[in-house]
Amino acid sequence: MAVVRIFEKDKNWLLATKVTDEQGQFNFLLVPGQYYLTCSKAGYDPLRSDIIAVKKDTLPVLNIKLKQTK
Repeated sequence: MAVVRIFEKDKNWLLATKVTDEQGQFNFLLVPGQYYLTCSKAGYDPLRSDIIAVKKDTLPVLNIKLKQTK
């Protein structure tokens, strides 16, 4: 399981934090806008995503892969 946080891009505000399930899945309920994610897990390098554009009537699906810390 990993900790995933979603931020509003322009104001850099933390909006929500979730813990993934056993399969690594998570979800956020968002209004249209631009966001980015951070993801962290013990033994892995932290990750910050590219900008995610959420549009009305679309469902962005992300496939995030963490790299093990060396």
